[in-house]
Amino acid sequence: MRFLMKNKISLFIVAAMLLVMALPACDDSSSSTPARAIGTDGRIPDKPTEKKLVWDFAGVIDAQQEKALEDTLESFSRHTSNQILVMTITSLGNFEPAEFATELGRKWGVGHEGDNNGVVILIKTKTKDEGGKAFIAPGYGVEGALPDILCKRIVEKEMIPHFKKEDYAGGVWAALDIVMPAMKGEFDQEEYMDDTGEAILGIIVLIVIICLIVVAMKKGGMGTDTGTNTRTYTGGPIIFPGSSRSSGSSWGGGSSSGGWGGFGGGSFGGGGAGGSW
Repeated sequence: MRFLMKNKISLFIVAAMLLVMALPACDDSSSSTPARAIGTDGRIPDKPTEKKLVWDFAGVIDAQQEKALEDTLESFSRHTSNQILVMTITSLGNFEPAEFATELGRKWGVGHEGDNNGVVILIKTKTKDEGGKAFIAPGYGVEGALPDILCKRIVEKEMIPHFKKEDYAGGVWAALDIVMPAMKGEFDQEEYMDDTGEAILGIIVLIVIICLIVVAMKKGGMGTDTGTNTRTYTGGPIIFPGSSRSSGSSWGGGSSSGGWGGFGGGSFGGGGAGGSW
């Protein structure tokens, strides 16, 4: 009887030891789930096997908008070979935004092989402990189409105003309205970057107001009805309308069932620019 009891205890101990040894081997999800690496261990996430261009690790884009963005970017990739990767995260770990976005583009191979025509749009969302940051990193093949000064302007003028209102999808759409035409060579950078049009229009409006005031004073003073209505001009030159969408853009979102071939580039030289809020 004592022999049987000793054997049972020994078997129980051996089984417990085997179970403890097996637990670490079962938890190997960190190698296949990029989300585990975001902001937890300071590593750039491993390249996934799933072919996706929108990775909302921060959970700030609803499912309908995420699908619309995915369809639009996949269609853009199929028709132009240019690739745009969008990623939202809640922490950069020990990285600066430029380092994270550039290394991500290299490690995942964003862009078409031989052309290196990939772009990474990285968004580190604002939290109660940290401010928000965004960065646009172009690959070597599209640095001419997306110079640093243009990337800076897109982040600050198109994206951050949406992000301040926690409209992350709207900020991504607004950026794509500039980035995609620029990558196709169908965008007037000089006109977009030139603010002189605003200044000239402001001067003209001011002159008109002064002339109307002078005319009114000659007719009997400021107390009379001048019959004037002035309109306040806001905003810059309207190149592309603001985007608040629930479906694909004019780039032909549609169904993404045809596939887009996956990543194949990855040559990023550290260009691009960003901003914070």
